[in-house]
Amino acid sequence: MYAQWSSNARTLPSNVMNEINQTIATDKNIEKASAARSSLPISFQYPPTLILVGTKDPIVDPKQSIQLHQVLDSKSIPNTLELIQDAKHPVPANVWKTKSDSFLENTLNIKIK
Repeated sequence: MYAQWSSNARTLPSNVMNEINQTIATDKNIEKASAARSSLPISFQYPPTLILVGTKDPIVDPKQSIQLHQVLDSKSIPNTLELIQDAKHPVPANVWKTKSDSFLENTLNIKIK
């Protein structure tokens, strides 16, 4: 299980989104999974991204987060991958706050009071 992608600016048709969700969730068919991944819009316009995941997350496989980090790196998109040792889903609030504040300050130059 994982969070479904959507955007106010662009939403995939429900039948396409359902197929992507089913394919990625089950990963039964490698060709379909590759096609689904290639349809997701990661380009130079993608915003700087903080990827925060626990190593024992039962909802978001940490391997998916590592793959996302690698794709973003390959496209020179600013990103930070934070694997939180032994954390589940969601990452504890105090860890999330510390990591997100650091990301905002170091990556986006936004000072947090």
